[in-house]
Amino acid sequence: MIEQDKKGFKAMMNTVMSIYQKPQCDQDTLRVWWAKLEKYEFQIVTKAFDQWVDSSKHPPDRKSTRLNSSHIPLSR
Repeated sequence: MIEQDKKGFKAMMNTVMSIYQKPQCDQDTLRVWWAKLEKYEFQIVTKAFDQWVDSSKHPPDRKSTRLNSSHIPLSR
């Protein structure tokens, strides 16, 4: 995604949250999602969210985008 996609990305995220009757995304939440998804084209991201909404009863959550130590291979 590119800088010009941010407005559309925010609108998309808020639409997804409203579908699940959740509050609109705050700045921190949007930043986390953007950081994880910015490497993809906006069209691909919107298609993925459309598929999620069509197939899931639960909204995607911010925790699922966080890296934790179990995701990072540790070398000694």
